[in-house]
Amino acid sequence: MTSKFHSETKAKFKLGELSVKKQNEDLYDCLVKFQTQFDSTIAKLELIALREELTKLGYELKILQISRSDYKGVPEIKYNDNIKNEFGIELDDFPDMDDSEWEEIREELREGKSFSVGNKNYFIEYTLGDGACGLHALLGEKKSRQYAYPADNPNAAARAQFIKNLEQEIKTPSIKKLWIKWMVQFLKDHLNIPSTDTKIVFENASNEVEGLKTKLKKLDSEKEQQQKEQEECFSQAAQLEACKDALEKTLGILLDDFEVNPEKMNNKFRENLDDVLSVLEKTKGSVKAGKIVARLTDVVEKLKDIEKRRENLLKQFVQKTEIWNAYLKGIARSDYYFSNQEIEIAAHLFKKRIVIYGHKYLSEVQEPIEGGDPDQPKVVIFHKGNHFSRCTRLKSEE
Repeated sequence: MTSKFHSETKAKFKLGELSVKKQNEDLYDCLVKFQTQFDSTIAKLELIALREELTKLGYELKILQISRSDYKGVPEIKYNDNIKNEFGIELDDFPDMDDSEWEEIREELREGKSFSVGNKNYFIEYTLGDGACGLHALLGEKKSRQYAYPADNPNAAARAQFIKNLEQEIKTPSIKKLWIKWMVQFLKDHLNIPSTDTKIVFENASNEVEGLKTKLKKLDSEKEQQQKEQEECFSQAAQLEACKDALEKTLGILLDDFEVNPEKMNNKFRENLDDVLSVLEKTKGSVKAGKIVARLTDVVEKLKDIEKRRENLLKQFVQKTEIWNAYLKGIARSDYYFSNQEIEIAAHLFKKRIVIYGHKYLSEVQEPIEGGDPDQPKVVIFHKGNHFSRCTRLKSEE
């Protein structure tokens, strides 16, 4: 882990972007001890030492050494016992990879490789990776072997042009609809598990976000109350002998286990609620079953209403002037990474047609995301991790 990536790594591990926070912090603390200033063979020693420390934490670290052609002719560095003793390790060679592992490395899609979709073949071009890579892939020109927005400072210029176009077109119904849809999801992600990007934006409107959380807590309290009512109905239904066999067949569980694992049972009832209601409604001669159906139907309507009010609250929130300004300020930062949805918005803003293929596994790609102006020639983009790359056709369609 080189020092130039230290701040980003710290943000991801320390700020809870990943779900198991305590475990991540232990891993981060182990990693940070071995951050290095060296882009040399000295880093090899540190990697071996790091592997020893990670093993103690229960992690396995695979180290793959790839020779670099641009380093040919560099004299071999000789290590003495002082270096070896300082690290407390033996200077063993890195383990060789077997043929199958090498084959996977060779097959995996990345820049400089190609992939096929039907009878179309695409080459993944090298594209400037700086957070605005999606804009470089969409709007860039090829220079010095890679695609980048045509400007002296491609990162800042691409962001500035995106912001300018967005400000000019935000009142256009189609653009506004796309942006609100994106921002609602972006906000939900922030409220659930904040990422580096959501924090970059919403730290500029922290007071507004706290106010929103207060309102959402009230809705969550209402929802919790209705869910308790729902679970009481589930428990009562499970005790009805008149429909026990039919419910067990519908749910694929034994209702006698309800008290043993009520959470599992309640989830089963929720997942199959329509079928449960159907069984109860068909239970002839049971007044209690009819009452349970009436209560459950009422609860379902109330839960739908709560969810509708929540969605409306989020939509209204993202359209506030403070949130709009926070978004523009956040995406202007060089460390903000644009998403698929924002690249789709950019396609509309710049009158482009896009097809984004996501990396699935090795040489496979996911079903594409398509958007933008359908009357324009399409720009094909490859998306892997946080990086977007421009793609070019290798041969004409047959």
